[in-house]
Amino acid sequence: MGQNALTFYRNELFNVQPLDEDHCLIQLKTHSGKRHRGQYLTGVVMPFAAKAAGKALFLSRKGRRFWLSMSFDKELDVMNEGVIRQYAVSLTDEELKSQVEGCDLGVKRQVTGSSGAVYRLPDEALAALAKLEERRARYQRRYARMARANDRTAGTVKRKRTGGEKKIQHRISRYSEKKAQIQNNNSHHISKKIADSTQIIAAFEDLKISNMVRKPKATLYEDTGRWLANGASAKRGLNKAIHSVNMGQIRQFTAYKLKDRGKLMVRVKPHYSSQECSQCGHTEKGNRPSQATFQCLSCSYIANADDNAACVIKQRGITHVRSEAFSIEKTPRTIKVRRKKTNKAQELASSGSGDCVSPGIQAVISDALHSRRTRENPCPSETRTL
Repeated sequence: MGQNALTFYRNELFNVQPLDEDHCLIQLKTHSGKRHRGQYLTGVVMPFAAKAAGKALFLSRKGRRFWLSMSFDKELDVMNEGVIRQYAVSLTDEELKSQVEGCDLGVKRQVTGSSGAVYRLPDEALAALAKLEERRARYQRRYARMARANDRTAGTVKRKRTGGEKKIQHRISRYSEKKAQIQNNNSHHISKKIADSTQIIAAFEDLKISNMVRKPKATLYEDTGRWLANGASAKRGLNKAIHSVNMGQIRQFTAYKLKDRGKLMVRVKPHYSSQECSQCGHTEKGNRPSQATFQCLSCSYIANADDNAACVIKQRGITHVRSEAFSIEKTPRTIKVRRKKTNKAQELASSGSGDCVSPGIQAVISDALHSRRTRENPCPSETRTL
């Protein structure tokens, strides 16, 4: 089932009442009219002060669950981004090495830290996800068989979904929702551990997830007129594995958790990070004899591929801190307000810019405006009484 969202505004459909300095009560009204004053549908206790509450309340539905969300002001006694950047630049090279943590994103290991920490789904969560996926696939096959049978019965006539089809689709959506909840909860746990263990700066690869899961292009062999094998089936399995580990979500959650703790996240270039040696800097494709092993052909350094990549990302993060681009803060995004579209004829007539228009077009504009005024405000002499 799709997600539906409703927006309620203060003093119209909900009230905020203070309970103490750190909590408030939000009550949803049954109606917006004055005669229904004091009639509330439900109330929810929120963990922030009433003066910090926003002016809009959002109620969304996903499946059979309802989610209530609201923006609020939060005062943090931590360093802001500008102070953190100045402090990081003032550190020496040795001090900066102990303040930066490199994080490598992967499929087998969701996150590997340069300090040796490894973050991934626990075995219980993996077993639960496998069980949910098996049940979802079984109901998808059942739905496909039922839909084909109903299509054969209906023939060429367009039909609506039957009650049995809707019931199976609801079960499929429930299993998909449960899988998303387990993965979302795991992303929160991993990002919290990374934010707590990081000293000042956490360096992540600036991976473009959309480019990583892009479908391979099909190639036509002109001599035979057949399509060549492009590895689309294997790429489909890799794309599914990339989506299941929530790389972008972990990075997004870690960014705001670091900010709440007075820390900072930087993104570095991901190019050849898995082929570069963290000891001598030699980069070659042959440094990766296997998926999990790294062996430098120049200095014979051997390590786990993810551990070596995390150390390389840490060094790139330190280099980024020493660059001029780090000291420059990004300007906030500006939001442009759309203006209400006006009639071009009215705009030309009101602005007096008809002199720059050709006489023929100006006459057409004048006739159109005159006929419109006549329809809206007819003359008394033209009206008839019956």
